[in-house]
Amino acid sequence: MILNQNAKILFYISLGLVLLSFFEVLGGPVRYLKYLVLPLTFAIWVDSKDFLKVSLPSFSISFLLFIIISVFYLPSIGISVFKEPLLVFSCLFPFLLIKNVKIDIEYVFNLTIAAMVLANSYRIGGFVSIGGVEDNFCFVFGAFVTYFLMKKDYKRALIALFFVFITLKRIVFLAVVASSILIILPALFRSIILRPYILVLINLFVLLLSCLFVLGAFNEWIFINFDVHPAKLSSARYEIQQIAAEAIYFDLGSFIFSGLGPGASIALGTESWGTFVSLHNDLLKLAVEFGLLFFIIFFYFFYKNLNTEQKILAVYLNVTFATDNTLIYAGVLFFYFLLMYTLKEVNNEHIAAS
Repeated sequence: MILNQNAKILFYISLGLVLLSFFEVLGGPVRYLKYLVLPLTFAIWVDSKDFLKVSLPSFSISFLLFIIISVFYLPSIGISVFKEPLLVFSCLFPFLLIKNVKIDIEYVFNLTIAAMVLANSYRIGGFVSIGGVEDNFCFVFGAFVTYFLMKKDYKRALIALFFVFITLKRIVFLAVVASSILIILPALFRSIILRPYILVLINLFVLLLSCLFVLGAFNEWIFINFDVHPAKLSSARYEIQQIAAEAIYFDLGSFIFSGLGPGASIALGTESWGTFVSLHNDLLKLAVEFGLLFFIIFFYFFYKNLNTEQKILAVYLNVTFATDNTLIYAGVLFFYFLLMYTLKEVNNEHIAAS
C-alpha cells in the first residue's frame, strides 16, 4: 500500500497526467500521458514500506476480470490490442494502492473545469456558434452531476450539468437522467432495481435490443414513425454494429462461451471498411469479444458488494456503454474510480435516509 503523503502525491500527479491527456490541441502523443500513471504508481509502490500489499475494492473486480481475461488472449492478439486493458489498469492501479487519502472532490472538480476550458480554448468559435463542442470531458462532468446530486450539492451539480450541455454527448444526458431517477426513487424501489442480478438482466435486454435494431427487426416501425433509415438514428454506427451482430448470429457457440477474442469487434469493422473503426457500443463489444458468459459475470461484479451511492454511479457509467467506447476512455475511467473511491466509506442507506 501507499500511505499518507506519498499516496496524496501519487494521486495529484496521476490526476495531472490524466487531465493533460485530454489536451488534444497539444498533439497526438499527449493523450498517451495517462500511460505514465502505471510506471509512476509502480515506482512509488516499490519504494513504500508496504510493498506487495494491495486492496481490491468491490468497484475494481469487474475491471480486473476484464484485464485478466485479456492477458490470457495476449499470445494471439498482440500488444496493439492489449493496450485497451492496459489503459484501464493504468488508471485503476493507483486506487488499488492508495490508503488514508482524503480527496477534496470540490477542488478536483474546479481543476477539471479549468482543464476543460484550457483544452478547448482553441475551439472557442464552436462554443459561440453552436453552443458547445463535442468532448470526452462530457463523461467526466456527467459523473460529477451524479456525485453532487447524491451529496445534495445542487450548486455544483448544476455547474457540472452546464458543462455536460456544452460538451455535447447525448448518451451522457441519458445516463444523468437514469442516475437522477434512481436518486429520487423511494428507497424500496431503488433497492429492488439496484440488485446485481436485476441490473444484469437489464444489460442483457439492452444488448438484445441493440442486436435486433441493427439486424433490422425494427426497420418498418422506424420508417413508419420517423420516416428515416435506422442508420440515421445511430449516428452512422448502424453498419459497423450490424457486422458485429451478424457475427454473433452466425456463431452462437463462440458468442455464448468464449467470444471471438479481444479486438475482434474492431477487426470485423476494419475488414469491411478498410480502416480502423470502433463499435461505439461496449455492451456489444464485451459480448462479441468475450462471450455471453463473461458478459454476465462482468456486470454481476460491476455491481456486487457496492453501496447504494456507488451502484447509482455505476449505473451512470453503465448507461454510457450502450452507445460509446467508454471502456477505452481511460481518462474517464480514472474519474469514475476516483469518485467510487471517495464513496466507499459512505453508509449504504445514505440516500434513503436523507
